[in-house]
Order: sequence, then structure tokens, then C-alpha cells
Amino acid sequence: SGAVASIDFCYDPNDIPTAPPAAPTPAAVTPTPSPTTLPTGTPTRGPTFSPTGTPTVLPTATPTSLPTATPTSNPTEAPTASPTGSPTVSPTAGPTSSPTIFPTGSPTVSPTAGPTAGPTSSPTASPTAAPTPAAVTGSPTKNPTTSPTKGPTTSPTGLPTSSPTGSPTASPTPGAPSCVNATVTFDVDANGNPLAPGKYVQNEWASFGLSLSATGGEGSTPRLFDTANPGSEKTCGDADLGAPNKRCTPSGPGVGEGGEPGTEGENCSPIGNVLIIQEPDAPCPDDNKDGGVIVFDFFSPAQLVYEMTFLDIDYETKVEVIHETDSGIESTVFDLPLLGDNSKQALEINLENVRQILVKFARSGAVASI
Repeated sequence: SGAVASIDFCYDPNDIPTAPPAAPTPAAVTPTPSPTTLPTGTPTRGPTFSPTGTPTVLPTATPTSLPTATPTSNPTEAPTASPTGSPTVSPTAGPTSSPTIFPTGSPTVSPTAGPTAGPTSSPTASPTAAPTPAAVTGSPTKNPTTSPTKGPTTSPTGLPTSSPTGSPTASPTPGAPSCVNATVTFDVDANGNPLAPGKYVQNEWASFGLSLSATGGEGSTPRLFDTANPGSEKTCGDADLGAPNKRCTPSGPGVGEGGEPGTEGENCSPIGNVLIIQEPDAPCPDDNKDGGVIVFDFFSPAQLVYEMTFLDIDYETKVEVIHETDSGIESTVFDLPLLGDNSKQALEINLENVRQILVKFARSGAVASI
């Protein structure tokens, strides 16, 4: 006889913080001592006290105290004290003390030496090397910044940042998922509710993305067997599925040389419920002497299945794992060692993107966990 004791795997929710965009560089202009009625063909050597009504063809050598009403064709060598009403065609060499009302039509080839005091109304096409000191921008950049901003963006970026933001975003990004570990021991369902021995189980772990079925015995689903009260063949049950083994300290109800202390299949710890294929016409829970198949179906592929544990494997038992690879759908088969009556053993699987697991018993046996 035999049983599956456990299966250990991880499944997939999503929650990744993001970084907001940096601002484009605003434009600047330059002044002369007093303005002319019309602009000169070339600029004066020194600035006027206030700007001309219309811009000169070329910028002045030094900036005016205030900006011109409209931008010049080319930027000035140094920024104005405050920005112009609209941006220049190309950026200034350095940033202004505050941003322009509207962003430029396209981002600069490379970011300015330092950020502007506040963000622009919309993001640039690509991020700056360092974030702006502003709290939050309206929408994120297409790609993450090298380092995080002080506060999150209103909506997440398409890709995660290399390091997290100081506080979370309002909603998660659709980026790489995290993996939540789950171990099913068959004593409780996915919500932590106790499961009674003798119960037939199927969707008790559906919130983990797992469903169970069985073939070869009574019904179409596996049954829970209580290893603390295994009964006997004379009354009803199977002492081979007891735990701990009776020769352990403290002693338990298990009977069989394979589970005695010091053996490879030592079975000296309580297990609780295990999964069996029910013997047809048996009046109580009992593993089927003719074997069968217990099937573990994942609603979407489990990111990683670590291991499973089994009880009382003394006849041929195979574990077939159906999983996705870069080459397509593949099948990996494990042969469990025959450790004898009442033995307990763990099988390391360590396969990614698992869609289904089939435990194929030639005779009796049980699954203790996954």
C-alpha cells in the first residue's frame, strides 16, 4: 500500500511598484538695455532693461531680466530667470528655475545636468538619469528611471523599476509576477478550514489554482485518510498508513518495517490526513489494493513545484509531471523508490510552469502533501 503526503509549490499574484517620469527642459531667451520698436537683424552687444515686443532673429549674448513674449528660433546661451510662455524649438544648455507651461514637442537627446523644480504636465518619451524632486506626475514614462522618485505616479509604468519607490503606486504594474508559496497537507482547505477524515476532495484548494481527481477506485475524486487512526485490515482500514510508526518515540499507530527509526523511510512524525484512492465497496476509508491514478490539475501553470511527499510506497509508483518549456509541452517521469511498508519519503520535483501531475499507483499508497 502507499499514499501521497504533501506537495509544495508556488503560484502567481501581481504587485510591483513603479517610478515616475522626469521633466523635459524648458526654454529661455535674452535681453537689451531698452527695447526697439522692431527687432534688429543682429543682436546688440549688451541687453536692454526689458525685452522687445517681438524676438530678434538671433539671441542676445546675455539674457534679459524678463522673457520675450514669444520664443526665439534658437535658445540663449544661459536661461532666463523665469520661463517663456511656450517652449523653444531646441533646449537650452541648462534648466530654468521652473518649467514651461507646455512641454516641448519632443524630448531632448540627453537630460539636463539637473532636474527642474517641478514636473511638466506630460512625461518625456524616455526617462532622465535621475528623477525630479516633484511628488507625483500625471502619468508614467514608457520606461523606468534608474532610481525611484520620492512618490508614486498616478498610474503604473509598463515595466518595473530596478529599485522600488518610497511609497506604492495606486495600482500594480502588469510586469513580472511574484510567486506565492503554498503547501497542501490535506488537513485544511485553502482558507484554513479543517477537513474531516473520510471526505472526498476536489476543489478545496481552488484559490491556489489546484483541482484534484482520481481513477481506478471508488468515485472520481481522492479520499482523505486519517493516519492518526488508521484502523487495521481485521477491523477496517490499513495500519500501513499509520503515523508515526509504532517503534518510534513517541510511538504511533503505524505498522511496517519501512517506517521504523533509522531506516531510509523513517516515519516518526505525525502526518494527519493523506490522499488515497478509495477501495471499492470498503465500509471505511482504505487505499485501493489495485492502485489507480491521483491527478493534480493546475488552472494556470504553477510557476514552480518544489516537492511532494508519499506514504507506504512498497509497490511500483510513478509520478508524471506535465510542464511547459521553451520547446513546448513536456512530460517528466519520476520512479519512487520502494522503501517498504509504512515508509515515508519526499520527492524533489523542482520543475517550472507545471500544468498537471499524475501519481500512478500499481497497488495501494498515499500522497501526504504537495
